[in-house]
Amino acid sequence: VCLKELDKYVRLYEIIANASHTDNAIKQALFNINKLQITVAYPLLLQIFLDFNENKISKNVVLEILDTVESYRMRRQVCELGTSGEDKLLAGLYRRIDQENDQTYIESVKAILQSQQGKRRFPKDDEFLAKLRWVDMYWKKNTNYPLLKLENFLRLVKEPLLGDVEGIEVEHVLPQNPNPPDCWKEALGKNWQDKQKANVNRLGNLTITKMNPENSD
Repeated sequence: VCLKELDKYVRLYEIIANASHTDNAIKQALFNINKLQITVAYPLLLQIFLDFNENKISKNVVLEILDTVESYRMRRQVCELGTSGEDKLLAGLYRRIDQENDQTYIESVKAILQSQQGKRRFPKDDEFLAKLRWVDMYWKKNTNYPLLKLENFLRLVKEPLLGDVEGIEVEHVLPQNPNPPDCWKEALGKNWQDKQKANVNRLGNLTITKMNPENSD
């Protein structure tokens, strides 16, 4: 029995860590979790997927919880709150879930995260949007994450961009080159260096492209 239980968790772990679920919506959600490197959520997700496999919860519950965990990390990262305490919080969260029905399952997870205070807080919309407009979004490890999210949201076709799409790179509209072409200097005007430095890594100046080498300045 112990080996069977272990095998069950190993299989679930592989699905989560590799974002290899057969359902495309769940697969995309797991990719987002892994793109943000939220490995501290794996103990929670193992229990969530176990409940899902045993038909205790619906697919919608799984997607809502994955989206909530993703949002929690993304908002905290943009608001520069760090990750301290997330491991203990997420590891112990499953025991606090109200499992009466799908609705209470989802609402209890959201309520627990939204009730956190101080450095563990779940930033509200106004705080998050204020930071998003100004924060340096050119993260070396997951720079393309917010851009892929925007691309998938705005895509006219139904199929999202799943996984690390081959050939996609992050490109600056206003060049990050400290000595950009004269046309950029003229467009920026007086104190162009300060304006370039202040704006070059903001979300509005970043895009994803498959032609990065050709677009570089």
